[in-house]
Amino acid sequence: MELWNGAQSVVAATYLPITPLLFAAFYYLMITTILSQLLGCLERKLAQGGR
Repeated sequence: MELWNGAQSVVAATYLPITPLLFAAFYYLMITTILSQLLGCLERKLAQGGR
C-alpha cells in the first residue's frame, strides 16, 4: 500500500486528519531531501570526471 493511501485510510478510520497526513508529508520530505543530497554529490563527482 502506498504511504499516502495508508495515511488516508487511517484518517478515514480515526477521523484525525492532521497526524497521519503530517507523518506522511514529513516522510516524503525526508526521502526527497536525502535523495536530492545524494544525487547532488553524485552529480558533482561525475562533473569532475569521476575522480
